[in-house]
Amino acid sequence: EASGGAIAISDTIQIIGNRIYCNATYTTIGITISSQKYFYQINNNFFSYQQRAILISGWTNKTVGNHEIINNSFKRLNYNTTSYALYLSGIPTGGVLKIYNNLFDGYYSGSPTAIYLTSMTNGILFISYNAFNNTFSYYITGTTNDGTNITGGTFTVDSYTGQPTAGNYINAGHPDTKYYDHDLSRNDLGCYGGSMSARNFFPAGDANHNRVYMLSIPNNVYTGNPIKVKADSFDK
Repeated sequence: EASGGAIAISDTIQIIGNRIYCNATYTTIGITISSQKYFYQINNNFFSYQQRAILISGWTNKTVGNHEIINNSFKRLNYNTTSYALYLSGIPTGGVLKIYNNLFDGYYSGSPTAIYLTSMTNGILFISYNAFNNTFSYYITGTTNDGTNITGGTFTVDSYTGQPTAGNYINAGHPDTKYYDHDLSRNDLGCYGGSMSARNFFPAGDANHNRVYMLSIPNNVYTGNPIKVKADSFDK
């Protein structure tokens, strides 16, 4: 019951490894969610947006499990209006939301906000190890920066691939090993960081050459244990 209207067969909706260009008109929104039946994992996506990339107004009341918005890249287009990369409302008591390792590229024109929160005081909220460049009017509205987030950076994000340019995003993500990159270094911010890197889905850097469309892999691997990886894919 996300914006596509599909009914999930488990308790979690996963939106992973996509390029979402929500820039056709002023009212276009990338992901809209208003269901309270599922957990949400929105990871390693690239959003090119004008008004809002993600709008969530319904959160599950389940107490075991987390919502995740992790390792996404957000590129705001040149649009002279108020806008939000994340607009999140109404998390209930017992709800847990983790916003980690995201890369936010704003634009000077208008009044852009990266993360806007309202009625989120009942649940448990973590906003950590994200980076915002210096083109936002507001970085985080509705809560305080916990000190791990980078504000006023100088990086930019490619408007087609989501690939960041030189800046302070390398090895700047959450230090927990479960967020490590493919090369076993600390997490790189944005959609190309972590085990679910967009590199898995767009290996050639071109939207017309994706081969893997879903991965099931462990975040943590310990010595002596087998690694189980499942991938659904096709080859053009």
